[in-house]
Amino acid sequence: MAELEQQETTSQTWGSWPLVALAVGFFSLDLLAAFLLDLTNSYDFPISAILVFGLLIVQVHLIAVWTVMGTGKLVVRFPWMVLAITLSYVLLRVGAETNNGKPMPPDDQTLFAGVLLFGWLTAACWFFCYRAITGQRLVHCRQSEVGGAKFFLRHLIIATAVCGLTLAVLNWFGYPIDRAFQIDPTFIIVLAIFAIVNQLIALPTLVAAFRSSPGWWVRLLILFGTAATATAAELAGLVFLEDFYDSIPLMYAVYLTTNLTQCFALLGALLLIRGCGYELKRAQRATRNQEDEARDQADVIDPWTAVE
Repeated sequence: MAELEQQETTSQTWGSWPLVALAVGFFSLDLLAAFLLDLTNSYDFPISAILVFGLLIVQVHLIAVWTVMGTGKLVVRFPWMVLAITLSYVLLRVGAETNNGKPMPPDDQTLFAGVLLFGWLTAACWFFCYRAITGQRLVHCRQSEVGGAKFFLRHLIIATAVCGLTLAVLNWFGYPIDRAFQIDPTFIIVLAIFAIVNQLIALPTLVAAFRSSPGWWVRLLILFGTAATATAAELAGLVFLEDFYDSIPLMYAVYLTTNLTQCFALLGALLLIRGCGYELKRAQRATRNQEDEARDQADVIDPWTAVE
């Protein structure tokens, strides 16, 4: 029995390593983003910048998906989200300052922070609406589909530790929270256009990644068509605001490549998460017997909460 439990724990631990590698990869991208952006900034079709922007969008979407639809308690997931956004900002800033050889101006700090917060907020709102309508959330194959609502002391300990780590990072590097939303209104409109288009691509990608039915070619064609249509709508809105009629074909190619990078990179990341044992399922309401069994198991794991 002990050997079986040890094998199960080892299997579950190894199953989480791809997710750790995914997180390390995205944080490494944050650190190298400024260097990669300078590689092709003089070309009409800056492929490295397109790939970087597309992958950064994927990172924000993954943080939003885990915040809204992830496993565990929201009181634990939310501090982890704040820490992830903070680390992303810090690494982007450190990479830019290292690449430029000088401190980042306060206006650029505000722009970085505002874009990250705005991107996460809009993505989280869309995913929250999807979860509210469908009732679906991420469930691990070893986790019960029954959504428990009991709060344990370990949740508070984890949340407090993550909050402390986040505050330490904020105190060391600084985060212009007070100026993050003080951005030019026109730029906010442009961000809103980008955010809407990104979500029009991200939601079908989320559904396609966790569908169990066959027909992958059909799904890929649908995703490509969705990205192409959303890019056309995006470009129409930007033309209305900026009036750059002479370069429409080139701009469409740039934005389409960025959106396709976002779409299929997000699809790959979600398939990796699915390969680690996660599924998108409807949460069921616990019965009285299930609640009693969960409480008995939790009392063994978390005996402090059980003390009256």
